[in-house]
Amino acid sequence: MHQMNRAEVSVSRDPVNFACENRTMTKVIRSSTSPQREFLLEALSTLGVTQETFAASIGTTRRTVENWMASPDSTASRKMPDMVWLFVDEILAPPAAEMSVPAGVSASQPQRRFLLDAMNLLGMSRVEFARRIGVPRRTLENWLADPGATEHRTLSELARRFVQLILLRAASVTRVDNLN
Repeated sequence: MHQMNRAEVSVSRDPVNFACENRTMTKVIRSSTSPQREFLLEALSTLGVTQETFAASIGTTRRTVENWMASPDSTASRKMPDMVWLFVDEILAPPAAEMSVPAGVSASQPQRRFLLDAMNLLGMSRVEFARRIGVPRRTLENWLADPGATEHRTLSELARRFVQLILLRAASVTRVDNLN
């Protein structure tokens, strides 16, 4: 692998040597054989977005995405949560049909109602639903807890968007099945 000088770094836009868009332009994410890194590079390339745009679209920071893409032997390297793998996989999957928000679920409703309605529409138990969205059942239970309870946790924007996407895909598949 060749060493890049500072001038090359500042103009690099190819996904293999994606330059971090910071003021110093000194840190470069280099290609490695990490499946996580390859997955993210493919997602960035397929979606045609920068790390910053990608991070904003999934509700995280560019620094977090950089850490996920860091070489596995780097001290900055972080494991990507299962939910992110599943969410990005859903984003990249071709839609089955024109999608619209399924009746009976609104992302703006309180998180407990949103999650219970989603499980009901999908016909899933709490265990199945937690598995589908890539979180431990305990995490789901914490999201479902009453807001005043000590175990209550706020549903992340990533999780909310992921559940919405799953519902949209399920609704589009149902419409296609009904047409046949």
